[in-house]
Amino acid sequence: MKVLVIVVLALLLGIGSVARADEPGNENLQAMRGIRILVEDMPKDAAEEHITRDMLAAQILATLRSKAPRLQIQPGSAHRFPTLYTLLELVVNATIYAGHLSLEVSRPAELLIGYDNDACNQTFFIGLPADQTAPETCRRVFSPVTVWTDQYTLVGPRGEARGHVERLLGQLVEHFLAEYDRANP
Repeated sequence: MKVLVIVVLALLLGIGSVARADEPGNENLQAMRGIRILVEDMPKDAAEEHITRDMLAAQILATLRSKAPRLQIQPGSAHRFPTLYTLLELVVNATIYAGHLSLEVSRPAELLIGYDNDACNQTFFIGLPADQTAPETCRRVFSPVTVWTDQYTLVGPRGEARGHVERLLGQLVEHFLAEYDRANP
């Protein structure tokens, strides 16, 4: 019975969203020419399953280079570029593993601080005369904003997490690339 419950949960939770060709492209992915890859540090249980940060980064890089050659890979320090962020959370016990794998794209977005203030509203949208400066409460700042995300829940027998993570990460990257291609025909 315990195995049946685990199998049913894995089937229900391990199914991600599927992109359809007739859906409009995600406008937040339009005009992306470069992206940097960021893989979060691995939880300690990932080492028990032989999963490393470098392994995930290498898989993403290889897929992007082979299937999206027009998307330039940027160094990790290139903060002004969109970021493809990967997070793996994993817990392993004596018989099973459970976890969460997510992939998201964030882009720098301009935030208008003080927008709700009339003086700032004029500063941002009308402009000030040359002899005036904007109030200190009126600022434009850039911050990363998530524009696309997908994820899976992982459950399975101990010792099989690495293959499961590799397979699902491949599906997540493929889903991102399908969305990217629809947004950038």
